[in-house]
Amino acid sequence: MMDESVVRFPVRCPMCGRESLVGSSLDTILMTLATDRPIKLYSKCAHHRVAWVASDLERSQIRDYTAAVYLPPADRLRLPAVTHLYWSVA
Repeated sequence: MMDESVVRFPVRCPMCGRESLVGSSLDTILMTLATDRPIKLYSKCAHHRVAWVASDLERSQIRDYTAAVYLPPADRLRLPAVTHLYWSVA
């Protein structure tokens, strides 16, 4: 099942330094990071249309943004299994 979530992160235009917000699908970002493929970035500033490959620093920042919105499947979490739930009724 494909996840349709979008990871949004800021990019800075290499021509003028203006920052804009871009997004990519969570599945695409996860696959790209996992396979160490290049991440293409695009500036969306008012004056330039520039594309480039993310630097190591930019990849690290994208990884951080992705981690903030991505919760791995339960079988990959390292949390103790909950076998009983106890509810307190006041």
